[in-house]
Amino acid sequence: MEQTPIKAIEMIRHIREAHYELLKNKSGAERILFYQMKAQSLRQKLMLRQQQKLQYLP
Repeated sequence: MEQTPIKAIEMIRHIREAHYELLKNKSGAERILFYQMKAQSLRQKLMLRQQQKLQYLP
């Protein structure tokens, strides 16, 4: 099986550039809110994944 290399540096640059474009004209409070919302979204996804794993345990 052939493995595809992960281009981590390119991924990080892409994410940072996208965040810069979204936040470049925002206030400090708006930036904090942006990251809080991203964190909340991640927590929800992780909770859902954990609940799905627990359903498949014997």
